[in-house]
Amino acid sequence: MKKILVAVLLFLGVFAQANDMDLWKKSTLNKIIQRGELRVGLDPGYMPFEMKDKKGNIIGFDVDLAKQMAKGMGVKLKIIPTAFDGIVGGLIADKFDMIISAITITQKRNLKINFSSPYMSIGQTLLVANKHKGIRAALCHDAFTASMARAHNDANILAFGQRVVGIGVIEDMINAFINTPFEGGRHEARVKKIEVK
Repeated sequence: MKKILVAVLLFLGVFAQANDMDLWKKSTLNKIIQRGELRVGLDPGYMPFEMKDKKGNIIGFDVDLAKQMAKGMGVKLKIIPTAFDGIVGGLIADKFDMIISAITITQKRNLKINFSSPYMSIGQTLLVANKHKGIRAALCHDAFTASMARAHNDANILAFGQRVVGIGVIEDMINAFINTPFEGGRHEARVKKIEVK
């Protein structure tokens, strides 16, 4: 009985190893290494992440990231400029190996392609310029910064930072902002400097 069990375990081990080899041979990473080239699709219209310089070369943060990835794999880099509306389709059609192009993770896209963990998180926010008379906006991240914006800068517009999440945090920030008076005194000189006349 022990001999049969050992034989079955050996067979399963060899079978599992063969399956692992098949997976590796079919993997994108193996194809990149065999080809000697990492093909990256991006839309070069999102400064400073991907853009064209005066000579028409595609440059930017995402390009630098792709260069480092290719270097780490020991392969050449090939940038494939692609209109954003065709970038997912291009990846699915194997025109490139990966996308590095400020692409938002959505449920619909996640059903078609795999995403890595985000390396950058960009939020959308309302911006109010402190160049209009009476406007003193403050970008805050928590109740403390909201309170200090009122106390020290006499801010009258509260803008929420990108990482502010949760209704409780937002309520605490609003309460701190509303209930903190401007301290005046030594802070008045700073407020006068930012005040538009």
